[in-house]
Amino acid sequence: NPTEATSVFRVGLGQLGANELTLTWTSQTGVSYVVETAATLTPSSFQPAGPAVTGDGTVKSATVAVTGVTGFLRVRAQR
Repeated sequence: NPTEATSVFRVGLGQLGANELTLTWTSQTGVSYVVETAATLTPSSFQPAGPAVTGDGTVKSATVAVTGVTGFLRVRAQR
């Protein structure tokens, strides 16, 4: 929650495989999370890496295919 000073969003690297990596985070009920990837940091270059993950207050994860040696990931949260 960006309006709450004590609210923090942390993403952990759950597992790194040869061609994939798994991200984990504690979700909030009513929030939908989308992991996005891009080759550059241009905001319009980010594309969903999979389906949205619905938060329910538990730890959630998403596995992302890794292609190439460089790239960027972000987790977009939306109500």
